[in-house]
Amino acid sequence: MVSECVEYCLNQAGIRHADIQSIAISTPWGFNQIEDNWLFDYIGGAPNDYRGTYYVPHHFSHMEYILHYSNLLPGIVLIVDGSGSLERDRQKFNISEDPSPECISHVHMMGKETVSAYWFDGNDTSLVYRFSPSVASFEKCNLNSNGLLQSIGHYWRWASNYCFGLHSEAG
Repeated sequence: MVSECVEYCLNQAGIRHADIQSIAISTPWGFNQIEDNWLFDYIGGAPNDYRGTYYVPHHFSHMEYILHYSNLLPGIVLIVDGSGSLERDRQKFNISEDPSPECISHVHMMGKETVSAYWFDGNDTSLVYRFSPSVASFEKCNLNSNGLLQSIGHYWRWASNYCFGLHSEAG
């Protein structure tokens, strides 16, 4: 399925596997880095001049995507999805955010990003806010949470579960 999706995207862009120079991977679930040869098998082909695989914090990838399609005016980019990167995965990333010296950080070592805010000055970004509450089931705040965090993204997920029987059907 993944290789078919990649093939479709490459065809739409008018390029081939051989033309790929880099791959960025971002996931809100725990992960381990992938050997390049295994990754190429997974996507269905190998690049000719591969420069590397980039592992990107989940909310940072949302922010970059938003800016890519914006008019690039200075402002705040707010990410509220409830399922960002796990804090324990941060050491695995080879792309990192640039936190502002005034960054307001509410990060638990067993946390998962639920809200992040970035300042965009027209050229560069800086992390100005992060809320990453604990997802540990033994924490008092999570004893009756059924895996849902106090996040608008998780309220959306609950509504999708309630209406459609699946958490991934929201929208």
